[in-house]
Amino acid sequence: MSDSQPRALFTPVRDEVVALRPLEPGDVAITVAWRNDPEIRDQLLSFRFPVSHVMESQFIDRAISGDGMQQFVAGIVDLSDGALCGLVYLRDIDWISRNAAFGMMIGRRDRHRRGLGRRALRLTLQHGFDVLNLERIFLYVVEYNLPARRLYETSGFIYEGSLRKHVALGGNRYDLLAMGMLRREFDAFAMARRD
Repeated sequence: MSDSQPRALFTPVRDEVVALRPLEPGDVAITVAWRNDPEIRDQLLSFRFPVSHVMESQFIDRAISGDGMQQFVAGIVDLSDGALCGLVYLRDIDWISRNAAFGMMIGRRDRHRRGLGRRALRLTLQHGFDVLNLERIFLYVVEYNLPARRLYETSGFIYEGSLRKHVALGGNRYDLLAMGMLRREFDAFAMARRD
């Protein structure tokens, strides 16, 4: 990237329970284990083959260097003990249409069902709409991932359609659901939470 091109900067965001931070080279040993955990991987629809340390290191290096301006990747930190417990991203950022795809993984199983994902989602949406000036954030979730579907529905995402029988897993086929949120919907949802 030349010096004359603008660079997307990471503005650290946090609340009283969760912080989003840039990834670091030392995170590879933690995150590669998450990506190779079938229970975690199959909920995320991520890469379906074993992920090597080299592959994960390249992913983190790209996130650290800001290689390209089409993604925002951050680690999710549980402030109760400073542990890295997941990843969150906005990727495929379209700066002209001002939209991006959202994704999240809580890789540490002992941190599931604690509300960390909900908080990380809220912080990422706030960053996407207020700092990156996006107009729309969308996501895909497989139909069998009920906890994620509930999280997105109760966080204000709107069901937009499905890709029928798009996901193959364990000899079965599942629909991939598309959900999205507009800036005005986020603002209204955030305002309603304050009331």
